[in-house]
Amino acid sequence: MIGVTITPSHIDYSKILSDKTEHDLVMGDCIIILAAAKENTIRDTGELVNSEMWAMSDGEGGFNDGSGRDPAPTDARLRKPNQKNVGYVGSNSDHAGPVEYGIKDKPNYPRQPYLRPALDGTKKEREARHGGIIKTSIDNAYTKAGIK
Repeated sequence: MIGVTITPSHIDYSKILSDKTEHDLVMGDCIIILAAAKENTIRDTGELVNSEMWAMSDGEGGFNDGSGRDPAPTDARLRKPNQKNVGYVGSNSDHAGPVEYGIKDKPNYPRQPYLRPALDGTKKEREARHGGIIKTSIDNAYTKAGIK
């Protein structure tokens, strides 16, 4: 498997958020990162891009096994994380690691990273989204408590 793990500890103020808000933030990050990774992935047959997915501890996830010339094998699915409100983004495809990192002894199989650039390239978007959701959560908490 190649992928990234998204946890609530990656989110500022996660300790003061409701469980649902924390879940939604992690899930949203997974979806944003996956969309960018799919854009970055080279397409030869489509098997790799079709195997890229996100998975959450509650069983939610996205797996596209149908488009492209070569659908992803079902064993390329990510297993759901064991911890609450944790998400994975990546692939279990045999091609995933060699495409991301290249093969050292094969010069005609160079690195063609897609996942790391997706993680780095979406950081500002994800942080801006977090800020808006966290501000709304804090405002709602103050309103419920009768504080203005």
